[in-house]
Amino acid sequence: MTTVHVHLVLNHIPPVLLLTALVFLVVGVARSSESSFVTGLRITIAAGFIAIPVAGSGLVSASVLHDAGWLDLDGVSRHQWIGIFAASLTIVLAVVSGVVLYRRRAMSQRVKAGVLALALTALAVMSWAATVGGSLRHTELQSKNVQDRTTLDR
Repeated sequence: MTTVHVHLVLNHIPPVLLLTALVFLVVGVARSSESSFVTGLRITIAAGFIAIPVAGSGLVSASVLHDAGWLDLDGVSRHQWIGIFAASLTIVLAVVSGVVLYRRRAMSQRVKAGVLALALTALAVMSWAATVGGSLRHTELQSKNVQDRTTLDR
């Protein structure tokens, strides 16, 4: 298995973890459930840990595939920068979540709102990175192809 395969397998995990964490965080805030909120915090920590090998394998994969003629290098570069930003946000979220867990008694509504906002931002940027990365591999998703298919369906 190459780093490209590792990246293609692992890259699905952080967005799913962030989405799952967000559900627990929202439930924790909406229902004043500390156990749900703590579960969400723990899931964000897991997402932060897995974001490291995803980002690392992505950077190595970009180098390995640099000479692939079929790959849009501008798209790869855009995906890299957005991916680094998404991984960084997810790691920051994991660190913040760890601090909040460690200082659980100081978990005010403001702290919860801040974690929730950071998790939502991380998920949004991660989704952006996933969309750009997915369009590199799945050319049928590119807007021109979607328009062509829509026109043909009419």
